[in-house]
Amino acid sequence: CEPVYDPKRLNETIGVHGGDYLQRGNANLFRAFQELPLYTMPDCVDEAYSLTFIPSFHPPVLVRVWRVGDQFFLLAKRLNRRDGDPFGIVEDSNARRLTGTEWREVTSRFTRANYWGLPETMDEPLLEDGAAWILDGWNLRNYHRVIRRIPNHDLADISKRLIQLS
Repeated sequence: CEPVYDPKRLNETIGVHGGDYLQRGNANLFRAFQELPLYTMPDCVDEAYSLTFIPSFHPPVLVRVWRVGDQFFLLAKRLNRRDGDPFGIVEDSNARRLTGTEWREVTSRFTRANYWGLPETMDEPLLEDGAAWILDGWNLRNYHRVIRRIPNHDLADISKRLIQLS
């Protein structure tokens, strides 16, 4: 069981022909990564988490992990930013299985951060050259997203571990 990118499904799911700015921006980001939003995971996926890191001066990165029964997987992609394109195209991609220990390391960090209880956004100062951290979760058919410009220690720890595993 593996999530598969489908541009038509992306258009249907995220509402690129209308919707708010965030939806249209997300559609462009998912198109660049050639990935669907986490909330469209196939029925065979039991649990999934994703980090989308959009730094100011470096290419965006996506790291996605998911569980199907007792099997664990990771997919990581890095875009390039050439010719003024805000996102670019996929430059590097890495897919591999995770060990049970690696999976538990990730999920325990989400638990420690009280991820499912965090608000999607917070009133944070606008930084002129700030980055964005987007952490998505999918568990028991529930979807949650946390967006931060300045992640707290726990969210930064999740992000660092996901990037290390990639």
